Amino acid sequence: MTDKRIIKTTKILFAGIGIVPLFAQAGIITLDAATYNYNDEIDLNGDGAYDYNLRARNFNDNFSAYPNSPTASGQTAERTYENHQEFSFGSNYSNLWTSALLTSGSTIDEHSIFSGNSSDAIYLNDKLYTQSLTSYQSCFKGSCNYSWGTSTTLSDSSETWGALRGRGLMGLSLDVAGETRFGWIDVEFGQTSMNIFGGAIADIQNRGIIAGEQRLVSSASEQNSTSVPEPSSIAILATGLAMGAVARRRKLRAKAVA
Repeated sequence: MTDKRIIKTTKILFAGIGIVPLFAQAGIITLDAATYNYNDEIDLNGDGAYDYNLRARNFNDNFSAYPNSPTASGQTAERTYENHQEFSFGSNYSNLWTSALLTSGSTIDEHSIFSGNSSDAIYLNDKLYTQSLTSYQSCFKGSCNYSWGTSTTLSDSSETWGALRGRGLMGLSLDVAGETRFGWIDVEFGQTSMNIFGGAIADIQNRGIIAGEQRLVSSASEQNSTSVPEPSSIAILATGLAMGAVARRRKLRAKAVA
């Protein structure tokens, strides 16, 4: 029968040479789920400083020329204009992001392609309207007042989506007190909101991170230091322990016979 002390000693030796379970890597800030709406400021790493923002704009432009010389209320005259609705993701705080969603396992580091714009459009909606003149007030010193009726849709909506549409992984590059921290979020973009389902940010300067994983990119020094014993070394160790056990049993039997 094998000595139980030998089994215990073997377990301790194996633990000492690196045969241990792998735990979550240190240096990671995990992100909880959250929902953000238009015009929200976003603090991802909880340091009290805003990292990104969502912006929504709704404005009219490209008005056609006003009537040259209206003379009376109810005069037949029209103008056209465009209404723009825009929802975008961006940053005013020197932080960057990947302007296209990534696949799981992608490396996010200084070699990644980050957006250098102040914002990237998520959703755009344009409409063309027309209005009829309903009343007129006389002009004074080149300033004329007109009253326009209800807007009528002249053309259907022209809806377009940017690269940030739907759900996927977005790479991040944050400026934290002058230090660069890389990270990722599992995010879904809608027309007026974004949902974050989780993510991770490196808590170590200039350290790459793997998209979709709570794992940093290993540095060269770590790769060299974390060596695992070869199978032949483990086999030799186990054989030596077994032979020692056999020798010990023989010695005990010899004493019993004597």
